Amino acid sequence: MVAAKNKKAWRDKLSLAATLLAVGIVAVFLGYLMGQYAIRLMAEPLMKPTMTTSRPRQSLQPPLEEAVKTDEEPLPTPPPQVVKPPKTNVLYRVQVGAFQEEENARRLGEKLKEEENLPVYLSPGPPYRVQVGAFAERKNAEALRARLQAKGYEAIITE
Repeated sequence: MVAAKNKKAWRDKLSLAATLLAVGIVAVFLGYLMGQYAIRLMAEPLMKPTMTTSRPRQSLQPPLEEAVKTDEEPLPTPPPQVVKPPKTNVLYRVQVGAFQEEENARRLGEKLKEEENLPVYLSPGPPYRVQVGAFAERKNAEALRARLQAKGYEAIITE
């Protein structure tokens, strides 16, 4: 009877230890995941430059006084017109590298920032793309690409 009690107490202690070990492993794993998430969240503004432009909206509806006319006949509806979309502002960048490891991309970006004194963009990856400059005209991007290639970098132009 005493041996059975000791066996049961031993099993209870082993079960408690296994439970504590499993909870500890889960807690460490969740802490690791949350840490990685926090690191990416904090580093994201450094990788993504933001540009915002705001324009006042124009109302497509006529003022209320013009819309309500009871005495006159309704005006004929003009035929629909084809409206061309406005030209998009394309920015040309010179891509100098693409890496699987973020640290390698950051290292190259810092080196280029020091040498060329241009804005450096790191895309969220992988692959982590290192791009410099932001030009409205392609010829300016081509000039930078030629200058970087002369210094030994492999460079391509992206939009």
